[in-house]
Amino acid sequence: MGRWYVQAGIPTYFEREMINCIEDYTWNEAKGHIDVVFSMQANPKAKPTVLLQRATVSNAPTNSR
Repeated sequence: MGRWYVQAGIPTYFEREMINCIEDYTWNEAKGHIDVVFSMQANPKAKPTVLLQRATVSNAPTNSR
């Protein structure tokens, strides 16, 4: 589904003072949901922190929500 780079917005608790925030979305056919991997760094030399998330499609006939 793709990679999304966080450009601007209201940071969540986890994102405050972090850099290089990236979200990777992948459709999990077997489980019928979207796997989301959110990564961020405290500084340019730090190892990325990774948060695993899951999203669902709530309007299956049109995949619009």
